[in-house]
Amino acid sequence: MWSYKAVNGTAPNFWGWYDPTYWPSRPDLTNDTAAEIKTKWKNWATSDTFELNSALGIEP
Repeated sequence: MWSYKAVNGTAPNFWGWYDPTYWPSRPDLTNDTAAEIKTKWKNWATSDTFELNSALGIEP
């Protein structure tokens, strides 16, 4: 199985189709409010946080 998004480190990660370009805040499901969780999850959108992994040599 191939991973769509690698979350092990920033690009290039060599195994994910998309690699993170930076690490946004992760939601704390125990302590964050519902609004904080929603805001933090929005920061993990593919278009904002990830880029195509150029190490794979695959074109979209």
